[in-house]
Amino acid sequence: MPGGHRARRAARPLPADEAVALDADPRLRLVSWSGVALALLGLAFAAASAARRRRRRRMADER
Repeated sequence: MPGGHRARRAARPLPADEAVALDADPRLRLVSWSGVALALLGLAFAAASAARRRRRRRMADER
């Protein structure tokens, strides 16, 4: 089973004191936001390269 017990434990909401501790650490927030930014950059790059590939194929078909 992928994930296993770890995925279930992560899905459970944190106790209040742990949630506050995570929220108080600015480094963790920075790491998570940089991960989001990297994921968005990857998606944009993939979309751009797919569009370029489609355009190139269309140009080759017209020739």
